[in-house]
Amino acid sequence: MSEERKKLVEIKHLVKYFPIPRKITDVVSHKSQKSVKAVDDVTLDIYEDEILALVGESGCGKSSFARTIIRLYDPDSGQIIMNGQDITKLSKRDLRPIKKNSQMVFQDPYSSLNPRMMVGDMLREEFLYHNICPPEEVESKITDILDKVGLSQDAKDRFPSEFSGGQRQRIGIARALAVNPRLLIADEPVSALDISIQAQILNLLKDLQKEYSLTILFISHNLNVVYYIADRVAVMYLGKIVELGTTRDIYQNPLHPYTDILIKSSPNLDPRKREEAPAINGNPPSPIDIPPGCRFAKRCPFATDICHSKLPELKEITPGHTCACHRYD
Repeated sequence: MSEERKKLVEIKHLVKYFPIPRKITDVVSHKSQKSVKAVDDVTLDIYEDEILALVGESGCGKSSFARTIIRLYDPDSGQIIMNGQDITKLSKRDLRPIKKNSQMVFQDPYSSLNPRMMVGDMLREEFLYHNICPPEEVESKITDILDKVGLSQDAKDRFPSEFSGGQRQRIGIARALAVNPRLLIADEPVSALDISIQAQILNLLKDLQKEYSLTILFISHNLNVVYYIADRVAVMYLGKIVELGTTRDIYQNPLHPYTDILIKSSPNLDPRKREEAPAINGNPPSPIDIPPGCRFAKRCPFATDICHSKLPELKEITPGHTCACHRYD
């Protein structure tokens, strides 16, 4: 699959740390500054016209990774190649024409929209700033994009506070689509919504992905949602990808113990098939002081001595299915 399809984004050994401010006593005693290792040497390809899901527990680095690859955060090292162009070190000015090709839909539809701007003004600003169309076509474009996301035309003359959560998320999607992006990053786009509304937004994203030939990076911790929407799944743990494969491979044959527990812990909506979910023992190590070896070793039921001393490499176990686990060495 990966050899036949064109890569839209290539991420190579991406690193993003967030330094922790030092106390005066630390400066005086010359203690080295510590950092949160949010994204730690991640290599990942995203292909055209696919929905790639990035999953993992809260705090594992999913959102930091997404914001780094579209340069909302500046990477510390590594490469980000988008549509054949290395954007890793481009200035903000040089990034401007490129940024319209990658847009983000944020988790919270209540805080991601400007409460002082009407919906029409938000969309109008996008069309004009990025020169998407001649000024005389802007109003028809606004009408069209609102229709695409399932909103009535009077929405453009209303403020975000006048809409429900699901409607606000549709506005966020419309704003992202206004500039005709090639990559859409959906960062937990349905986690703040009721279950009935979640299904509507997921179906909308799938329909838009086909209609606009979008590539979507879908970030979530909800494994049921991911199973429904994704073509491939990348599993992240403490800033690293520990497993990557097609949705079918990941769910039917999870290779990494962490992936296996995540899937088994996902709630089953059929009460006749519910079983007691396996627990993950202990808490994740601190992203500030990460121990040597496999980062999941202290919580893994299969850990051996090598797991505590040597970091496993992400290797292809079966075609298109990679895993970082010493069990497959």
